[in-house]
Order: sequence, then structure tokens, then C-alpha cells
Amino acid sequence: GTLFSSVFDTGAVNGAGYNWLMIKGPTVAGTKVRAQFAASATSTPSSFSFIGPDCAASTYYYDLALPTPAESKEIKCYSQHNNKRYFRYKTILCSANDCVTPGTVTPQINDVILNWSP
Repeated sequence: GTLFSSVFDTGAVNGAGYNWLMIKGPTVAGTKVRAQFAASATSTPSSFSFIGPDCAASTYYYDLALPTPAESKEIKCYSQHNNKRYFRYKTILCSANDCVTPGTVTPQINDVILNWSP
């Protein structure tokens, strides 16, 4: 399934610098977790474009079984993310490694942590 986070407000009127993203959870064999990030100058949900580290909508910061221990991923695409006040993330839980085939198990996410600077 796909989960879109709520809109988070950094409170930084001039926007924030987004540093890294971390997703924590147990590794579940045969599954995959994908994650993308989006930032916007407004809190309107439709103003967010979810992308991966190479600024493409088809790539993900995480695209694997969750690592143990959790690894942080640097948030790139600075021109599209930084100096924007609001952010969201999108996670996709895949029950198979290819994220297409139906599987019999589901990955689990316990925490999503984002680091930013004013």
C-alpha cells in the first residue's frame, strides 16, 4: 500500500534546508519499502511533487528491504526542496521485491525521521 504523510510545517518562514531522511523498521524477507520526499512553499496538498534523490518521480530514497540498523539517506535535489516551509513524504510498502507481484508478507515501518535546518 501507499501512505502519504500529513503536511508538516517547519515554522521557518523563509523555508528550511532538508538534510536527511531515515526510515526504521524490521527487515522482512521478500518485501521492499520505497520512499520519496516533497517540499513546498504552501501547505496545499496538491502543491507537493514527490521525487527521489535524482529529482525524478520514478526514483526513491529507499527502494529496498529496510536496512538494519537504519541508514539515513541524504535529501538531494536542493533546488526543488530547500527554502520551502512545508514537507511531506510518501512510502510504498511492497509485499514482493518487484513491487508488482502480490506477496504473502508485508513490510513494516516503525519510524520515519527527517532532519532539517532553519
